[in-house]
This record gives sequence, C-alpha cells and structure tokens, in this order.
Amino acid sequence: TKVSYTDQAVKSKNGKTYLYTVKAYNGKKTSTYDKSGIKICRLTAPVLSKSASKSTAKMLVKWKQNKKATGYQIQYARSDFKKQKAAKTIKSASKTSQTITKLKQKKTYYVRIRCYKKAGAAKYYSAWSTAKKVKIK
Repeated sequence: TKVSYTDQAVKSKNGKTYLYTVKAYNGKKTSTYDKSGIKICRLTAPVLSKSASKSTAKMLVKWKQNKKATGYQIQYARSDFKKQKAAKTIKSASKTSQTITKLKQKKTYYVRIRCYKKAGAAKYYSAWSTAKKVKIK
C-alpha cells in the first residue's frame, strides 16, 4: 500500500537539511534501515511583494529575499501555469527584483516565484509563491 509521512516540525526550519530513512515493520518483525535514505532541504517559499507593468511590454517582479536560498526561479504565463509558461532563473540570492521583457501589450500575465538552494550536485526547491496578476501596458 502507499505510505506517506509529513514532518510538521520542519515547516518553519528555513534552510535546514534533513535526512529521512525508512524502516519497515510487521508486528514484532522489523527490517533494517535504508542507510542511503532521502535528503531534503526545507525552504520557505518567497513572497512576491510587488509585480507591475514597468512600461510597454515589460513587467517588474519584486520579492522578499530568502537569505538561505542560492537563487530564484520566476515563472510567468498568460493563463494558468499548465500551459503557456516561461521561466527565468536568477542565480543571485541577494537579488530581490527582476524585469521580464518581450511581453505582449495590453495582455494579462500571472507570475509566481520559488527559491532554490544548491548543495553539492543537488538542487532543492521551495514551493511556488501565490501567483500575482499583472496587466501589461
């Protein structure tokens, strides 16, 4: 059967890395721990503080910095995020704004952001922020 676990204690532990291992049991019989486990990094989703049409065919996206992040990923779309989406990666953790260009005039866009943290070869992502609606001039 499908088994899942949600660790409620880590919700506010921004930037912390955790290693989870599993041990199966059936009555008094138990298996050994899976020593490799799964490693996760808990990141709090960034908050979009402002998104506005800067000028014709441009959008200024602003967010609050997550000091534990390595960078950010911005995603924008004309409707929902299942289709027509584009993404922009910002490789600077200290950056808190980005201008998106080459947008269509007099159209509405939706924008959202998430942060990431690089740890060795792995990249850990936060959840996406709440989407903001922006009308382009």
